[in-house]
Amino acid sequence: MQSPEEMIDGEEFLSRRDSGCSPPDPADGGKEQARQHKRKEQNRTAQRLYRERKVQRITDLQDDIRRLQCQASALQEEHRNLHLEVCRMETENDVLRSSLATSRTYGLSDGDRE
Repeated sequence: MQSPEEMIDGEEFLSRRDSGCSPPDPADGGKEQARQHKRKEQNRTAQRLYRERKVQRITDLQDDIRRLQCQASALQEEHRNLHLEVCRMETENDVLRSSLATSRTYGLSDGDRE
């Protein structure tokens, strides 16, 4: 009786061995080989779809990073502007307090200033 290697030519056996397929079993009429082939195709498809989803996820995250960086920059600018406004108002307050203290020192009432 011939071994499975002798039943098919050597090159085909090596390609099947390397690809994970076993030689066809005459009893099942190649159904096992067809199932293995179908399963391999499903795996390839699933792997390709996974890689595509992974690339899309990375792209989405990069877009989020850019959007959030722009948002952070805008918020920093707004914070700087508000800080400047607070400083300006504190200075104005100091001037008004000083003016009020001066007017009290000279005995001017609020009614006299008009």
